[in-house]
Amino acid sequence: SSCQPAVVHTAPLVFTPPCPPPPPVMSEKLIEMSPEATLKFPSSLYVASTAALKVTNISKGHVAVKVKTTAPKQYLVRPSSNTVAPGETVEIQIIMQPRTVDPDTSKVDRFLVVATQTNSAEQMSKEEWSAKSKDEIQELRLTVVFTSGDETASSNANNVTSSVQKAGDLQSKYDDLSRQIQSLENDKRSLHAKVEKLKSSGSGGPAGFGMIHLIAAFLVALVMSYFAAGSLL
Repeated sequence: SSCQPAVVHTAPLVFTPPCPPPPPVMSEKLIEMSPEATLKFPSSLYVASTAALKVTNISKGHVAVKVKTTAPKQYLVRPSSNTVAPGETVEIQIIMQPRTVDPDTSKVDRFLVVATQTNSAEQMSKEEWSAKSKDEIQELRLTVVFTSGDETASSNANNVTSSVQKAGDLQSKYDDLSRQIQSLENDKRSLHAKVEKLKSSGSGGPAGFGMIHLIAAFLVALVMSYFAAGSLL
């Protein structure tokens, strides 16, 4: 028979147990995730793939986070547990091991992200996690979705374009530095020729000696600038 509020009947004397209390529900959210519901992996065979899961602590205290999966042999989670400071965002790498067969569409891989408040910045032990009650833990779930090669290429198009633009910027900076170094090389050779000319002309007097040292000091400064510019490459 279904439960109902406790009632004591007089005839016959029967005691009906009360309904059990509903399971506790955490009232305060501790974390937010990106993505929120699905992790996308390519359906390609024999290739490992990585998805990034970002977890943000939206509470006012430290939060311990742990990631579980229904397919632990298929996925690596790095790190699988972490402690996140208030307002901090951490990135968790979820690595899908290379597959040798096509994904089973009748079976869905899932991830469970659990979070709980902690008073320490250190990672929580298994015993500390076990001591937490249900109402102290926030649970968020993710479902794995496999995409075709075309979809994966499309989703990565913006990243590829951004990488090309960054490469172009680096090439431009490299070209500018190369021109500066070439100019310094030309100045160094010119000054070196002048020093050699002064030496061969026999200008050994005080004025000639001072001029040689002045040019030599300038040469040293140019060489130091050359090496400083080269270290930026």
